[in-house]
Amino acid sequence: MKSEFYILLVEDNEGDVRIIEELLKEASPLVFNTSYADSLAAAIDLITEFNFDSILLDLGLPDS
Repeated sequence: MKSEFYILLVEDNEGDVRIIEELLKEASPLVFNTSYADSLAAAIDLITEFNFDSILLDLGLPDS
């Protein structure tokens, strides 16, 4: 079973980003490596460069 995951967090509220990252850190023994994008356009750029295991997406982004 995989123990390390790469997650793209697409969120424009920095407070929500911190809360989500803290919750992921508490999910031991799994390791979550998070990348952050504050817009859909920035997320698309990251998706073309890296392979992520999961994407957590704020559906209320201004550019979505």
